Amino acid sequence: MQGNGMASAKQLALPLEQPGDEPVSGNREDSHSVQPSPWMARVLSRDNLNRVLKQVRRNKGAPGIDGMTVDELPDYLRQHWPEIRQQLLQQTYRPKPVRRVTIPKANGGSRPLGIPTVLDRFIQQAIAQAIQQDWEPRFHPHVSVHSTT
Repeated sequence: MQGNGMASAKQLALPLEQPGDEPVSGNREDSHSVQPSPWMARVLSRDNLNRVLKQVRRNKGAPGIDGMTVDELPDYLRQHWPEIRQQLLQQTYRPKPVRRVTIPKANGGSRPLGIPTVLDRFIQQAIAQAIQQDWEPRFHPHVSVHSTT
């Protein structure tokens, strides 16, 4: 910036973002250098994840392509959570392909349905709950996101 608090013409010509720019500091390969953003910290908070686990188990649902059931998820998370967490922080986590099934329709036809893995449903729900905490009050100012109604 120039002494008057204004950006120079040269600074204004610089692109806002360069390929390879990272939203967090540090090398993606060095797990100790990646700090969660405030939003990701809410996604990964113990309170949020405990609520997510209860919700995913309550929703039940069929296993995805890996065959894991919702009842197997807690043990899987106990064994693999540090690695999954790092993948989420480093933005290297990739969901598994969905399992395709065909379900019957009332009119006699059928429609395809994609079933994500239980782990992917867990992560999707964790993100959805964090987003909902931020956005739901903006759409429904008189309704708490934690209400049971």
